[in-house]
This record gives sequence, C-alpha cells and structure tokens, in this order.
Amino acid sequence: MNFAKRLLMVSGAVALAGIFGALLTPKTAHAVIATLVQVVGNVAVVNPVDANGNKVSLLGRDADNPALQPFQFSSFNAGGIFFEVPVPAGTRLVIENISVACFESPVNSNLDLRVSTVAGGVFGQYTSAFQRTGSSNEMIATQSGRLYADGGSTVTIATGFGVPAGSNCGASMSGYLVSTP
Repeated sequence: MNFAKRLLMVSGAVALAGIFGALLTPKTAHAVIATLVQVVGNVAVVNPVDANGNKVSLLGRDADNPALQPFQFSSFNAGGIFFEVPVPAGTRLVIENISVACFESPVNSNLDLRVSTVAGGVFGQYTSAFQRTGSSNEMIATQSGRLYADGGSTVTIATGFGVPAGSNCGASMSGYLVSTP
C-alpha cells in the first residue's frame, strides 16, 4: 500500500512540475528575448521624401512582379494554325502556357505545334505533338514551361505540317510581361 501511495505522489509531483513548466516557459522565453532588444530614448520612424517633398513609402515591391503585368492572348482562325503575337517594345514576354485546339478532317494525323520566338536576339523554335481527343475531328497540343520573347519581336504559333483545308483552330497563350531597361 505504501508503494502505491508513493508512486501516486511522485506521479502527481511530476505532473504538477510539468504544468508549472508549461505555464512559466513562454513568459520566461519572452522575458529573455525582450532583454536582448532594448530601445533607449525616442526613435523617430518617418518616410523619406522625394525631390518634390512628397513622402515615399517604406514598403517596397518588385517592379517586375509578374502579377503586375499579366499577359494573355486568345484567337480563333478558320483557316488553320497561324497566329502572330507582337511583343510590346520595352518589355520581355515570358510565356508559361500555350494551348491549341483544331477541328479538322481526320485525314491528317501528323500535325505538330511550332512556337517561334526571338530571345536575346537568338531565334528559337519549340515543337509539340498534337493528340487526338475523344472526338475524331479534334486535335489538341499544349506546351507548358517558360519561353522568352524580346520586346519588338513577334511570337509565331504555327504548324510544321499543314492542316487540311476547312480546319478551324483556336490558340491561347498566357504568361507575363517584364519591363526591360
């Protein structure tokens, strides 16, 4: 009986010590950290001013943040696949996704998507194969990744093998523009 009583008392003491430790630890840690950083005297926090005396925000953001200049192109061509997308001067186009769908006669199954860009003054062409969907007349191709195009150049979306006469194709492209110096 004495053994059970002692075991119960020791267990209770350990539990009580654990509760006190949990309650006191956050305050102790806060007190230790607070003593490491002490501000003495008056500290003025003011926004700097520009040349005209207007306050300039201390908060900054990336001037080339992709969310600031989203880019999207979408078009439909009843004559097949040939789309030209001009890139505005003073920017660089970053292409992240291209999707093309064609409704054509099932005769030609050798279609390929070709995206041409000029980046850093160098021409590049990127290809992707079309795949037939559940519909026997619909073919789709998608490119995801990053392609770049210089400002003032033209991005071309086309096919290496011609589509049959009477094909109807649509293209969508998304990405963002980055300002260039």
